[in-house]
Amino acid sequence: MYRKGLEKLRSWRNHKKHKPLVFRGARQVGKTFLVAEFSKEFKQFVKIDFIESPQLLDLFQNRSSLSSKEVVKNIELALKIKIDKQNC
Repeated sequence: MYRKGLEKLRSWRNHKKHKPLVFRGARQVGKTFLVAEFSKEFKQFVKIDFIESPQLLDLFQNRSSLSSKEVVKNIELALKIKIDKQNC
């Protein structure tokens, strides 16, 4: 199914200095579907669901500012994975 959201996400991805992407919004509007479709365009995809893993909220709360490098490093440590920064 085509969505305008996919085009916006592709535009975000193609921006040279894009920041991490956070999806928030009302229930049942297609967020999960959109992310699932968009994730197929990447070699690596990391999904963080704060409802399924509320302990991961600590990675982002009570911070005055986080750089994208800090966010990636924190995610790698928490999930015990290595994120391929060349293909982000």
